[in-house]
Amino acid sequence: QSDLQDPLGSAFRASACTKVRTQLPAKSCVVLFSGGFIAQDDAQRFAQPFGCDPDFYYLTGLRIPNAVAVIFSEPKTLVEGSVGTLIFLPDKTDYGLVSMGYEYRGKFGLQEGNLAIRQASQWRKFCMEILANESVEKIYTKPMRLSTFLEPGSAGYQENCSIFYSTLAPGFPFGQQAQARFKKIATVDFKSVPALAQEIRAWIGYQAQESCIPLLDRFLQVQTSEELMTLQAEMRRIKINIQEYTSTYWSQRMLKTEAELVLIRKSVDILEDAFKAGASRASAGKAEARLQAAAEYVALLNGARLAMPVVVASGKNSARPNYVANAAMLPTSGPVILDLAVEINGYKARATRTLPIGGSFGVDVKALYEGTLALHQKQIKACIAGASIASIGGIASAGFTELDKTLIFTSNGLGARHIIKVQFLTGIGLELEEFPLGNTFQNGQVLSVETSIYLGDGDGVTTKWRGTGIALRDMVYIGANGTEVLTKGIPSDLASLTALVQAPIRLQED
Repeated sequence: QSDLQDPLGSAFRASACTKVRTQLPAKSCVVLFSGGFIAQDDAQRFAQPFGCDPDFYYLTGLRIPNAVAVIFSEPKTLVEGSVGTLIFLPDKTDYGLVSMGYEYRGKFGLQEGNLAIRQASQWRKFCMEILANESVEKIYTKPMRLSTFLEPGSAGYQENCSIFYSTLAPGFPFGQQAQARFKKIATVDFKSVPALAQEIRAWIGYQAQESCIPLLDRFLQVQTSEELMTLQAEMRRIKINIQEYTSTYWSQRMLKTEAELVLIRKSVDILEDAFKAGASRASAGKAEARLQAAAEYVALLNGARLAMPVVVASGKNSARPNYVANAAMLPTSGPVILDLAVEINGYKARATRTLPIGGSFGVDVKALYEGTLALHQKQIKACIAGASIASIGGIASAGFTELDKTLIFTSNGLGARHIIKVQFLTGIGLELEEFPLGNTFQNGQVLSVETSIYLGDGDGVTTKWRGTGIALRDMVYIGANGTEVLTKGIPSDLASLTALVQAPIRLQED
């Protein structure tokens, strides 16, 4: 069972949990759910491997559906002994495998490093006896999207979540907007109740999933000052705080360790092979789906999974951001965008290129491509430790303006509404958009850098540019020795791309 193998090792996990504990107040804990198993993707096309919650994986090393982890701020004396981390696993079988780097001894109970394992069937009892007890004053967690947990034949995970919510607090604040209204209720005076109730009622009308929050519903029924005081007293008992945990988590995950960088590089290696296989199919008359199939085949063959739907957008589809139908036939020449992301061992890699179909962009698109590529490379070069995020945005803005002056994208003022200029920076690792970058770059960050321009097929766009898109994305590592483009193995210069699409890579499926 490869999902029980942790490539980062026990020292990494112990260190990650310790960093969380040092940022938690006394008498608190973090509760994380691994997530449920999704049998198929939305289009019902292919089996979808289990996608573990990245927070759960980062702090436990496990990728198991319907599991729960509890990390205490200080060790608690439980029936197993002194326990710092408690994990609930959804199976009564023997887990005597190497997981999290620890040697599980083949039985549930206390393991090395103050870690204990229990069966998931004990979760309900634990909620009632421990987490709802006064010895735990605050609990940190994150919003749960129950509708995504579709484990075939079982509602067990949904039940676990509902028990968690109903046991710990009279109402669970799912997101930032709900929490903001909870804070208003906690301090409102009786005279202001009608106005606030009107605001909350209107908000619930647009948030069908939030209407199940008991305290918000009860507030709408308040008739007397005594009822309001009772409700406010109950609210003071709420222990869950999503935001503080989120910042705690980001603070330790933002900078990659050497062990994590090894896994990211492994994902990039597979990404490169899969990308080249897909790109080599970019010849006239081929179906967009052929590029997708080749890329998927190589990724899966090498033990990776897709981290997002593959984008293959040719002809006028290239001017449609995030087009995923992949249902058209490639024209005789021009651009085709290939956007691919894979995941292995929990870490993701992504790259985007605009390929010349059959090796030819045409004169006009060639100029647009080379101008966009030059701007993309200029932004990457500026991604160094200490540089401000705003400065990269300035480079992009000036570069797009210069391109427009040179190539004249619009024929009148209406054209601007049909043009999308994209400069996007994000952290990448366990997720494709992992965390906010902050104000400046730091050594140890892994970035995704995108430079794209989409010229829509609408009035005001210069005729020769209508329905043309160029998209480029690379992964960049900011290290002590300078900036490294991790995805440099996927060519971006026109000569290399031409050679790639004109020399199909033969696969076993051919």
